[in-house]
Amino acid sequence: MSGEIEHNEREILHLHVG
Repeated sequence: MSGEIEHNEREILHLHVG
């Protein structure tokens, strides 16, 4: 569960940076 949340957070950060 934690791994999935971390992945989502990373994707969101990437989108924000992009």
